[in-house]
Amino acid sequence: MAMQHTPLLMHTILDRGAKVAPNEEIVTATENGVRRQTYLETRNRAHQLAHALKDAGVQVGDRVGTFMWNGSRHLEAYHACAGMGAVLHTLNIRLSDKDLEYIIDHAQDKLIIVDADALPLLEVLKDRMPSVERVVVATEEGFEGWQTDLPNPVDYEDFIAGKPTDYDWPSIDENSPLGLCYTSGTTGHPKGVEYEHRSQYLHTMAQCMTDSMNLSATDALLGIVPMFHAMGWGLPWSALMLGCKQVMPHRFMDPKRLLELIESEGVTVSAGVPTIWQGIRGLYQGSPGKYDLSNLSRLTCGGSAPPSSLIRWYWDELGVEMIQGWGMTETSPLATLSRRVMKRSQLSISED
Repeated sequence: MAMQHTPLLMHTILDRGAKVAPNEEIVTATENGVRRQTYLETRNRAHQLAHALKDAGVQVGDRVGTFMWNGSRHLEAYHACAGMGAVLHTLNIRLSDKDLEYIIDHAQDKLIIVDADALPLLEVLKDRMPSVERVVVATEEGFEGWQTDLPNPVDYEDFIAGKPTDYDWPSIDENSPLGLCYTSGTTGHPKGVEYEHRSQYLHTMAQCMTDSMNLSATDALLGIVPMFHAMGWGLPWSALMLGCKQVMPHRFMDPKRLLELIESEGVTVSAGVPTIWQGIRGLYQGSPGKYDLSNLSRLTCGGSAPPSSLIRWYWDELGVEMIQGWGMTETSPLATLSRRVMKRSQLSISED
């Protein structure tokens, strides 16, 4: 008897979190606090977004650009595009206007979803995005009165309003494109990397393994890695599958705000580059007793090699394990992780 031959499509795992943990939270930082919604609400809104995209002419294989920070609506775009078979093109907010003009044209983005507070960065490309037929603006606190001359703008909430909360996800080839990420720091124009459903399905499974990031449904994840960079290291996919609490910092990346989120939301695991963890260490040391990080158990650090003194400080002072990761946009993105320190008594790190 042959085993089942179910194609490795992302939609087969992305709705799982809402099924097993419908009341778990997705938390997005705002100007004066946080905005909360449940996994079930997020799942339903993602299905509504898929319907809205289809009604706007987006078909299987069409590119949908996102020009967004880490937040619940960006997560909904991840979910909706993957489910309906569109190709999610995460536009790097930090690229120059010339690079952005090139990659939007190269990808032939049909529609762009943009955070209202990032509108000025996109508006410099007015009349330089011939493939873009519509711009959908996601409004956050303090930016309700946005205006733009970008093509056919519509508010995100108006865009999805009244749409059905169930979308019949299509069955497509597992090697179909899921996402587009363009590398930065290369010679010449940024280079586009296509992520397929199969590759990201396998990446999601591997990322959750114990000797990888050891993610589980019991975690509260603070995803600091930008969702516009290398698919946020794959964390949005893994968290959606698991149904673990997600805390998203939006544009608020200063150490003080991150420490407040870690404490107030009971964050157990986070991921970012060494400069993030150095900044948090500096503020924590400068504010003795102010922050309670007792729920935090591990950090994943990538982008560059963290100093061994930094790894030792987090372990000695907070009992927090720093998992070192390496990868590239071209490796889907994680390639390898080092998680050899399991017990305090086993810690052995050479001095700098």
